[in-house]
Amino acid sequence: MTRRLNPGAATGASLSRSGGLGWQEHAACIGLADLFFGPDDEGPLQRDDRERRAKRVCAGCLVAAECRAFGESLPVDLRKHSVFGGIAETDRRRMLRRVAAARRQAEGEVAA
Repeated sequence: MTRRLNPGAATGASLSRSGGLGWQEHAACIGLADLFFGPDDEGPLQRDDRERRAKRVCAGCLVAAECRAFGESLPVDLRKHSVFGGIAETDRRRMLRRVAAARRQAEGEVAA
């Protein structure tokens, strides 16, 4: 299994309103990396179960918004099979498809 970034890992950075990673020290997922980062060979049913349990942890996390923004800033290969701030990569792809479809529809309405 490839080890990936742990959003809840204490970084030693000071808590900062300027966008530093000190928010990680306050994450509800500290110590739960295996729940948030699945292996490449994980089956779909196992992934769904793991992501569902991870999202429950995120639901009560005080820094979920910061974590979500951090996840969005990462390259796709670093967030593959992972959950950041209650959003899994499959959720992100679904949202991007919806945005793209809405944009295409809006462009079609403007052209008509």
